[in-house]
Formats: sequence, structure tokens, C-alpha cells
Amino acid sequence: MNGNVLMCFTLLTASSTVLANEIDLTQALNDSLFNVIGELPMPGSDGSMRCLKNGDIAGPQLLNAIFKCDLKFNNVRSISVDSSYSDPIPAAIPTTITRAIRQYVNCGPEPTKIQDTISVSTSEGIAITKSTDITEGTSATLTSSIQVPVKAVQFSMSRQENTNFSIRSSESQSNNLQTVVTTTQAISFDLPPMHTHQVILEREVSNAFIRFDGIVTLDADINFTALKRVDGSAGSPTIAVGKLSKLVPSEQSRTLKLSGEIWNAKGLKDNRKDIVTAIADPAKTCVQPTEEVYSDKAGIMAKLLVEQDKILMKDAITVFDVQSTFPLINGMSITTSNSVANVEVRAQSQGPGFCGVSINGGIGTANFLAPPYTWSPWTTLFSHIGSVSTTVNTNVECDTGALFEIRYYQ
Repeated sequence: MNGNVLMCFTLLTASSTVLANEIDLTQALNDSLFNVIGELPMPGSDGSMRCLKNGDIAGPQLLNAIFKCDLKFNNVRSISVDSSYSDPIPAAIPTTITRAIRQYVNCGPEPTKIQDTISVSTSEGIAITKSTDITEGTSATLTSSIQVPVKAVQFSMSRQENTNFSIRSSESQSNNLQTVVTTTQAISFDLPPMHTHQVILEREVSNAFIRFDGIVTLDADINFTALKRVDGSAGSPTIAVGKLSKLVPSEQSRTLKLSGEIWNAKGLKDNRKDIVTAIADPAKTCVQPTEEVYSDKAGIMAKLLVEQDKILMKDAITVFDVQSTFPLINGMSITTSNSVANVEVRAQSQGPGFCGVSINGGIGTANFLAPPYTWSPWTTLFSHIGSVSTTVNTNVECDTGALFEIRYYQ
């Protein structure tokens, strides 16, 4: 890889930009070599000429005026030494609750058999964010990703992941290992005459994160070339110097410290409530509309329907569809209830800075900045009249990734 490849996290605030910790592999390897050996005998010479840390040649002044030492660190490798973890730290997001509601009404004189299901969905797993950024520099080539084994032995999960600290700008600086977990419960009961039965299924999700540090030992193949100062062209053949580990046996002199955070959702707890109530006001609850109408969940279409279509919108109209919230996955298909309502979305950045996101629901789009590790306000994706089926696509405009949620009436 040629040139400087920078991968930096930025923490955006209203008036400042803060760069995360950054490591230049060329500088780190060069320091490891010269901080130990001081000077490197120039390959191909009789030992009287030596390469200095800054590239100068210790020897005849004329030679130093024309040439400089150039060391290439090829095939850079890393070996994980150790990882350490902090205690769980409470997240900015408090315990959240996802709720689904079903309500059934029997205005008849006989019991009614109800057979249905109710479900809630949340994300489960870990999201690993790396706060150390790595650049390859101009003299480190053929570098593979540097890995640190991250043990997720906290909350409700116990497993180990190899986390790549990539030096390629096309790769993400986060590992999102979360999956959507759905709980579905059966609904089966006899609903007495002149009664309502409400089923509420709630899921409590607690959030926290853990900071980790990883220690890795570096090794590389070193090659030497004398470069002409006037134009930077090669003034000598490329000569193999040897492995860094042979010249610098001390592992401590060849170590890097990489850091990040593990985010995880713990303590998934499902609660169900069944509330059976006698109908206190049959005139309001049980009256049927004289014409088929839509329920106005958004509160935006009632006046329009009355004026244009002469449809009466009365308080006596009872519609039992409910608003539900789901994790939003790219390419997800949704079908709304037969109502007048809004479909809304929100997002949170999985890195320490704000993340630009865009969501396309076919009928409408939403673009906004997702805040770090906390949900954005709900944003209307589109409004609908009647039942609508569409596919919702998400796009993330940052390296750290983002999580999405969507809510609509079913």
C-alpha cells in the first residue's frame, strides 16, 4: 500500500472536532528498531557507514549529501499478547422497554373464542468499537489487519471475537455482532360477552459498555535501499536486512497498545399482562360507523376526509390496531394497518461521533445525524392512508455503523 492511509474517528460537537488515538506503523516500527540499536550498519558497506533514525548516513559527507537510507517494513505481522477489561460502565441510554399491545372487544351476547399471537423484537449481541486508528505510513507495506482477541464475558453473553484493527480505509472501525431476537407468545382465550381483553407484552433491555485494551507484538521484514536525495529514485539495489525480531529480540520494545469499547445489551426480560374489563359505555364502545372509514392515528387527515369525502369521523369509531416498534434492518419489508398514520424512524451512531444516515421507505425518505450511543428523536418517514406495504432501505455515511428502529401501526 502506497502513501498515507488514515483511519480516524471523529467526535463531532457543535464547535469542535476531536481525533482519537492514532498509530503510524512506519513510525512505530522505525522507533522499535532505532531506539534499541541506535544506528544500523549500512547493508552492502564495510561497516564504516551507518544508517541513522532520520535517514541520514553516518560516514563520508559527500555520500550523505547525495544519498539517504530508506528502510521498508514489509509483511508486517502482529501477535496478541494480552487484553484487559474495565468493569461494566452504565450507558447513556437507560433501560429501555419495547411494548406490543393487542386489544379485543366482544359486544355480542355470547362468548367469543380468540386465537392470535403477540410478539416483540429487540437487538441482542455485542457491538465492538475501536478507538485506536492505525495508519500504514509511507514505508510499511503488505500489512495484514492487526487483531486483538476481545472476550465478551459480560452481561448475558460469553464468547470471544478476534477484532481487526484495520489499516485499510474501506473497512469499518466497528464490529456489529448483533442479531434481532423476537419473542412470540400465543393468545388463546374465551372473551366474555360485553367485555374487552387487552394483552400487553413488554421486553426490558438494559445497556452498558466495557472498555478494553489489547497489547500486540509487531514483527516485519526489513529491506534497505539507498535513495537519491535529488529525486527520490533508487541509488542501489534493494537489500534484505532481516526480520525486526532478530535485530530487536525484546518483545517489549516491539509492542503496541490498542483500545476500544464493547457494547452489549443484557438482561432481556419479558413481561406479559392480560387485562379483562367489562364494557362500561356500550354506546361509545360498541356503536358501528355508518360508513367504512380509516382511523386517524396521525391526526392529520380527519378534516380533509370530512370536507372532501363527506365521511363522518366520530369518537364512536373503535379501531384496535396498535403502534409497534421494531429494529430496522436494511431491506426490511413492512405492512401498515388500514389507517391514516405516520411511519417513523430513529437511529443511533455506534461510534463516538455523530453519523449521517438516510432511510428510504419508497414513499418517503428521512436524512439526519444519528447521535453517538443514544437514540435520535423519532422522524416521520412517510404518512399513509390505508394499508401500505413497502420495503425500507437504510444507508450509513460513516465508518462506525449505526442501529435503526422503526415504528408504525399494525
